[in-house]
Amino acid sequence: MVVLAMICGLPGSGKTTLCEFYKNNHQDVIHICFDHLHKELYGDSFVPEQWKQCRHDMFLLVEKILGINNLPNTKIDEYISKYNFLEAMTETTTVLVDDNFYYQSMRRSYKRSCAENSCRLLIVELLAPIQLCISRNQQRALHSVVPTDVITSMQEKKCSSASFIDVTNLSTEQAAQHLHTLIDMATVPKTKTVDEYQRLQDKIETSKNLTHQMDILLRKRIGVLIQTRKHDPCFIKNVNAHKKKLLQQYSSDPNSFNPLHMLDLYANEL
Repeated sequence: MVVLAMICGLPGSGKTTLCEFYKNNHQDVIHICFDHLHKELYGDSFVPEQWKQCRHDMFLLVEKILGINNLPNTKIDEYISKYNFLEAMTETTTVLVDDNFYYQSMRRSYKRSCAENSCRLLIVELLAPIQLCISRNQQRALHSVVPTDVITSMQEKKCSSASFIDVTNLSTEQAAQHLHTLIDMATVPKTKTVDEYQRLQDKIETSKNLTHQMDILLRKRIGVLIQTRKHDPCFIKNVNAHKKKLLQQYSSDPNSFNPLHMLDLYANEL
């Protein structure tokens, strides 16, 4: 069964690095990168209209690789031929599609094509702090840098995904292991027994990053704490800063202490 894995995330979250690492360490994998396609078709310039057109081009490229769309398109056909995508396709290929996909509308056409053509779809969001993404983005070659205000806008507008990998404290190899587990889950045949399906489901649940889950709990707890001190900006600032420190300590050793309890103690002292 072919799996189409849409790898989403902000610029600088590590999508392309992860996809390339995964492709180089697993058989039967094709990687379609938006940035690479855009550079091949439109050059290095940053023009919003070209970005929009390139997203249509990428969808057409994916449909052609999957054998869904056979209508001629010179530039896409030449790109496919140049990188031998059709020769690489088998009945068990995993196709990694690497782009931001921050709007649901950017994912809708892929969902529809997979549903209509018996292709398994997996949408994975890479989670990383926006400041880390901005920092990485600024280290790129000048022509590849995405404007910071564009990244900020994406962060504000992006839709979440059911499957995610918090890459903040993971190596590329560790992130690839998480991705492989998610792909394994997506390839479970419908004829699998309930027990086999449950084992894979348990595996993916275990792989979810504990730090991300604790971050959600701490955010909720801060929301409760500041209800009684809404007009104390110093308190809000200090509590959020302390939350960040607690989360860093927790990511190093999740079993050493209870961040929620420590946050309460700190707030009571303020």
